[in-house]
Amino acid sequence: MEKHLARANRVKNNYNLVIEMGRICVDIPDELEKKLRLKTIERFGGKKGDLSRAVEEAIKQWLTKEK
Repeated sequence: MEKHLARANRVKNNYNLVIEMGRICVDIPDELEKKLRLKTIERFGGKKGDLSRAVEEAIKQWLTKEK
C-alpha cells in the first residue's frame, strides 16, 4: 500500500482523474470551524501553518484511535 501511496500523485485512474496527495477540501459546520481556529491559536499561537498542523495532529490521533 505504501508503494501505491508514494506514487499516487502521478497515477491516473480509469477516469483520467489525477489523485493528488496532501490536499483535502472539506466542509464543516461554522461553529466547529470557529472552535478549531480558536483552539489552534490557543495551542500553537496562530502562526502561518498552525491550522494545518492542528488538523494533521487530529487526523493522526483519530487514525491511531481507530486501530
